[in-house]
This record gives sequence, C-alpha cells and structure tokens, in this order.
Amino acid sequence: MKLPDNWTQFKKNMLEKIKMYCNSNIWPFPYSNVTAWLGNFDDPIEEYLALQILDSLIVRTSETAKASYSSLFNSRLRQTLIEEGLINDMPIAEWKTHLKTGSLSRVIQFSPVRNHNDEGESGSTVFRMLSEELHTDIYSSLGNKYDPRAIVLIDDIIGSGTQFVTNFSKSFDLVRKLETKKIIYCPLIAFEEGIEKIKSEFPDICIMPAEYIYKSDSIFYGNENDLFRNDKINTIGDAKIVFDSMREKYWPSIRINDWYGYKSACLPVVFEWGCPNQAPRLLWWQSLNENVTWHQLFSRRS
Repeated sequence: MKLPDNWTQFKKNMLEKIKMYCNSNIWPFPYSNVTAWLGNFDDPIEEYLALQILDSLIVRTSETAKASYSSLFNSRLRQTLIEEGLINDMPIAEWKTHLKTGSLSRVIQFSPVRNHNDEGESGSTVFRMLSEELHTDIYSSLGNKYDPRAIVLIDDIIGSGTQFVTNFSKSFDLVRKLETKKIIYCPLIAFEEGIEKIKSEFPDICIMPAEYIYKSDSIFYGNENDLFRNDKINTIGDAKIVFDSMREKYWPSIRINDWYGYKSACLPVVFEWGCPNQAPRLLWWQSLNENVTWHQLFSRRS
C-alpha cells in the first residue's frame, strides 16, 4: 500500500472533519480520544488506513436512536398494528398519548432483547432510552400484568443473528409465542445477513428495523482488485494486507477472523454506548497489559 499524493491534505481534512463532528456531538466522543488513538500508529501507512476507517464510520448517538425510534413507532409500527387489527386507526397524537401512558398494555408489550439473567445487555440500554416517549415500566414484560396480543422487541443491532437464534429465542420461548402473538422485532440497525438468518429460522417473525446496513457497508467490501474506498491507487487487497500486518504487529494473539469482527463482518458501526462485535477490533480493543501503552478509541458495548 502506498501513501497517496494528497496524503497530507487528506489527513488535514479528515482531522478537521472529525474535530467538527466531536465538537458538535455528531460523534459523542472527545476529539482527544481520536488523536490519542491515531498516535498509537508509528507508520504513516497505518495512520492513513486508520483515517480511512474513521471516514467510513456509521455513528449513532442516544439522541439519534431516540429520534429513529420515534419515527419508527409513529409510522411503520403504528400502521402494522392497525393493519393487523390490533389497534384502532387513531390519530398520531392519540397514539403517542397511549405510548406515554401505557394505556395499550392490554394489547402490546415492549421488551428489550437480552440474554437470561443479564441486565447489562444493549437491548436494555436502548429500551431505557425510550422512556421519554414510552411508558417502559407498564409496557415491559415485568410491568405488564396482561396477556398482550403483540410483543415489540427492542435492540440496538441485529448483527449475525446468531445470538438471537441460539440464545434469546429459547429463553424468550419464541416458538410458542409466535403461535398466538404478533412478534415484531425492532432493532435500531439491522444487518442483512442477520435478518436472513433469523427469518430462515422463524419465518413468522416481523423484523422492522429503524435502519438497515448491508454487506456493501463493510469496510473492505468488494473484490481484492477493486480500489479501496476513495483511494485512486490502492486496492482493497492492498488495504487488507496493511490491516492484517497491523494485527501481527500489535496483537498477534488475536485470531484473524476476530480481528475483522464477528464472522469477519467488519461493520463500521459505533454506538454512543459502544461497538457491536461485528465491528473490527481495532476500533474497540483495550490493552490489559500494563507494559503495553495503547490508547483505546471506543468501548465495547455490553
């Protein structure tokens, strides 16, 4: 991999853009964290690749999450419940009041996606964010004393879909519930491969994300000989060689498949509350060795 002719200007532009993002809370992280993380790399080629990865990031804050769910609840979710005959066709203002007061708890339950006996899961984190517009105490599985006809599942991301299929579906008794209830899975973001896996196992579940992410969003998506992102001279293969060499240089103990994120998805997704496991480890890795100086960029979500 070679540094492009405009490397100096590219770096300047990227740092100015990132600083603006951080200062305006588009990225809810201190700018100093970013510059400290970039300081980990002692090779300009590594720094260039790191900046390209930063340029690909899809960052979602708590505020954008709440706005996305507000739009989802007041449009597609409301319309689906009306079409299924679960609620009356009511004005949006009335619907919002029902959400805030919990007065539809006889019909609807809202539940975070979390593993059994684990209160720190990201689904619960997102669920708590919705308390301004949703009476989470009454609508939750613990607070709802009725037997609702519809259950809306809340989560931050559908990644591979594996944890949902192998763990959550069993603890939630999903197969039995699907026989008598409308189950609507509403993650903040859904990866197309995860949707396919879940639908192949549970075709009757309705998956309704606020936002979709695709294979083409992966950092190194494409053929090895395709140009890498906006680079005019380096290929995806060139970039992967450098990326792999960074693992060998800094973290040789990490398996190559884990280096690219779970199942090598390499999704450039970052939440204010941490990175999902489909994100590359470079973004969230933290050294536990006191003799190794490494500045962590983002946290790893629960």
